[in-house]
Amino acid sequence: MTQARQATALAPPGSGAPAVSAAALLNTADARLRRLEADLLGAGVLPGEAPGTALDGTVVGSVRLRGGASTATPVLGTVPRGATVVIACITEGERVSGPRGPDSYWDYIHYEGMTGYVANTYVASGPFIDGAPACAATGGP
Repeated sequence: MTQARQATALAPPGSGAPAVSAAALLNTADARLRRLEADLLGAGVLPGEAPGTALDGTVVGSVRLRGGASTATPVLGTVPRGATVVIACITEGERVSGPRGPDSYWDYIHYEGMTGYVANTYVASGPFIDGAPACAATGGP
């Protein structure tokens, strides 16, 4: 089945609704799930990891450590590919593309005496599902 036919198959017949690709639906559902999990973890509702629990992540592509969850914030340093970092919390910020695809989540990390934000798409840990808490509204843990 061609991609066009797959997309058309997802629009109700005769509805006049635009065809939506399965990939677009999955991306939207994934983003909504991440937001929900962040809210539930921050509230201490999800079992398993306790709120405030840091976790380890592995950098999958050299990434700039920044002062905030945006490429417009100052660069504090660079974290090399393969480095292990401690993820203190995760927050939503500027959407960027990286090795794991486009993502609007940023990890507040500790690495070799430095702290700051790196785009989540550069860190293998799985957003929220692995238990990193949501960052406070003021930034950082």
